[in-house]
Amino acid sequence: MDTQDFKPIIQHNCCGKSTFSFHLISCPVCNKDTLDVVQHTAQLSSQPPPFSVLIKPTFGSFKNYTVGELLHVGISDSKGNILNFDSRGVSCDPSSDWRDVLSFPIPIDRFDERLSTHTHLEKERERGNKYHQIDNNCYDFAIRFLNFIHWEGSNQHTKESFVVNTVGKTVNEFESFFVIHQQLNKGETVIRELKGYHCTNCSKPCSPNDHFHCLECSDVDLCLACYHLPYQDHQHNQKHKMFPLKLGVGWLCDVCDTVMLDGTLFSCIQCDDYALCPNCFASNKFNGTHHLSHKTVRVILPNQLGRARLNKSTL
Repeated sequence: MDTQDFKPIIQHNCCGKSTFSFHLISCPVCNKDTLDVVQHTAQLSSQPPPFSVLIKPTFGSFKNYTVGELLHVGISDSKGNILNFDSRGVSCDPSSDWRDVLSFPIPIDRFDERLSTHTHLEKERERGNKYHQIDNNCYDFAIRFLNFIHWEGSNQHTKESFVVNTVGKTVNEFESFFVIHQQLNKGETVIRELKGYHCTNCSKPCSPNDHFHCLECSDVDLCLACYHLPYQDHQHNQKHKMFPLKLGVGWLCDVCDTVMLDGTLFSCIQCDDYALCPNCFASNKFNGTHHLSHKTVRVILPNQLGRARLNKSTL
């Protein structure tokens, strides 16, 4: 199975349930045509994109993938070379060795130059710090590069944050797609409860179109009714900036006008309704009243396939 064998999955949301299929169908509960329809693809790249962190199974490929198996990461330059670290040491692989991969871009200036410098430093470092499957592996190589370039303005990235928040998110989305795709290929009916967020104040489900997430608290979500109430606890208060999360609604980057439907955006706490896409944030681009000194926080946008995700371990 290669990238072309992964047919798109169509998700139909109706009557509190998500029904998945390879083609348009009516709601299995009310038998009406579903208006809330989302299409999902495998998000695999048949050719490794440049300037990216790449992910592939340590052994074999995604065509014979097993959920939860070991994964290998590398970093691609503009010429199609894949720099990575394994039992061979620091290696440069051709793009032909990295087909049908998961990836996420790292938009920075002088990418090739900085990757070359990092690779040289890693080879020097390797003399006293040999590859170790757990303590010094491909993830450590990638993390040291992200810290070397101050990715997203930080040089404090850890293996835990990299695996959980960066690689984990990409792999989670693929595994959700992969598991459902396998079930559909077997002729099974795939229906999930359309689960959403619950209001921190009243504990009732937040409507997909009336859900507000606090940018200064990690776990405060309010429904529309409680958003207008004077709710506060030991962590949250009314002065905190709330961000409206709406499924299926896009947000515009205030610099490049890119429409963001899911994934990550960066919102400024000090500016009203100001958001940046990952590319503009990483490139330190801004306009209007926003400034680099302003406090900006990462917002994970709701992903509808992810919300119907099976609870599978990934790494």
